[in-house]
Amino acid sequence: MFKYLKDTRLRWLLLLGFLVLLRVLLWNFEQRMTFAPTSEWVAELPDTATEMTIDEHISAAWFPVPDANFTIVYCHGNGGNISHRFAMARHFQEMGWPVLLFDYRGYGKSTGGPPSEEKIFWDTQLAVAHALNIHPKRIILYGRSLGTVAAIHDCYWRRAPTFGLILDSPLLSAKAMAEEMGLGWFSPLIHQKLDNEKRLPQVLVPTLILHGDADRIVPISHSRQLKAIANDVTTLVEIPGGRHNDSRRRGPALEALKSFIKEFQKP
Repeated sequence: MFKYLKDTRLRWLLLLGFLVLLRVLLWNFEQRMTFAPTSEWVAELPDTATEMTIDEHISAAWFPVPDANFTIVYCHGNGGNISHRFAMARHFQEMGWPVLLFDYRGYGKSTGGPPSEEKIFWDTQLAVAHALNIHPKRIILYGRSLGTVAAIHDCYWRRAPTFGLILDSPLLSAKAMAEEMGLGWFSPLIHQKLDNEKRLPQVLVPTLILHGDADRIVPISHSRQLKAIANDVTTLVEIPGGRHNDSRRRGPALEALKSFIKEFQKP
């Protein structure tokens, strides 16, 4: 065997094969760390909501409120699917806030997976376009965790002055998250950039940032740094003792949402 290794061409082929294998393994690791979709719904859709499909690929659920003059387009986090958010959307609906939930491609009943950063951007654009057909003047983009990347990108790309933006437990970037996990050496090889730090300074709409100060997944330092570079109409609400996956249906988070939406609705 060792005599074959004396062949320079063979050594280069082995090295190339090793590098390709390493890149595939790193891509799979990055994919699993970034996206954790599930396909089965874990809850029934409430009677007050309607299931729909957007642009043939995107599974969605519409929680309407009669006479409302805005729509919340909810960009969920990296795990599960929209069925895990039905209770939240129903609660917001009871508050008088209409909500459009949607699944990125590869999540829930949405086809066209696996998910990727570019796909969640495109899927969010399609969901917002659908919401604009319902309320063409007022949209609140609500991004949670990974969903903040899609929400910020849409506001950055669309430059719509009548939008509002809610960022719930946002991250700075994939690079910053890798460093938090002690994987800073891995960051030059990351394909998904998830770069909120780059785009948020160019977003000029009213913005609310929510973050728990006991968040062990995305530390609150990420939101503090984002607040420091954000526009002048950005508010950061730090939730005492709040963790990453806490409910936003009560406590300081809900009060902050009520206050933000009330101000957003003013002429």
